[in-house]
Amino acid sequence: MVDIGIVSLPGMLIAKVYFNHPFHTSQVTMVGLEILLKISPEKRYEFLQTFALMVQRKSVAPGTRHRTSRSLFEKIDEPNCFLWTEEWDTADRLASYRRSDHFKSLLGAVDVLGRLIRIRTHDIKE
Repeated sequence: MVDIGIVSLPGMLIAKVYFNHPFHTSQVTMVGLEILLKISPEKRYEFLQTFALMVQRKSVAPGTRHRTSRSLFEKIDEPNCFLWTEEWDTADRLASYRRSDHFKSLLGAVDVLGRLIRIRTHDIKE
């Protein structure tokens, strides 16, 4: 099951997606992935459509069943600047995903639709 919520905060529009997943508990330390990107204005609709399809097809890509959430943020004062975030159950599984053809395809799509600004990971303690 997938839960999607949209929240508006000053300067950001947030679409938060949570997957009901057994690894997502309050005592688990997870790892986060942040991808900051700028999309070409004429490619905005295509990017948002692609993101929506990836959310719907989360179980298709190998190794992605260990991702517990995915979010997309857009800066209100800088249209088409997005922060894509994901939470993973372990650093090893995220590292494996980052080496996968699926992740490389994602980065290739970003190059076609705009430009990558930054990728970073961080620990999450709940």
